[in-house]
Amino acid sequence: MPRRTNHMLKALQSIAAAQQELERTVNRHGKIIESQAEQLVSLERQVMELRNRAIRAEIASGKSTKVVAERYELSPARVSQIAPRRGGLS
Repeated sequence: MPRRTNHMLKALQSIAAAQQELERTVNRHGKIIESQAEQLVSLERQVMELRNRAIRAEIASGKSTKVVAERYELSPARVSQIAPRRGGLS
């Protein structure tokens, strides 16, 4: 019987060690995923700012709000929010 007990104890210790290693791996991967998510958010902001600059440039060059909206798949109202026309009626 002691031999079986010893075998079972070793098996349980092995399982516990494997669980600890799995936990370390999961934590490491979680940190990697979190870091990548932060990078994605940063890239999305940069892309949005580049898009908005392009919209402002097109509006400033005289393109119509409707044409710019269609090009960027936005509503004309959203384009007007991003790049309001200067001057207006006096």
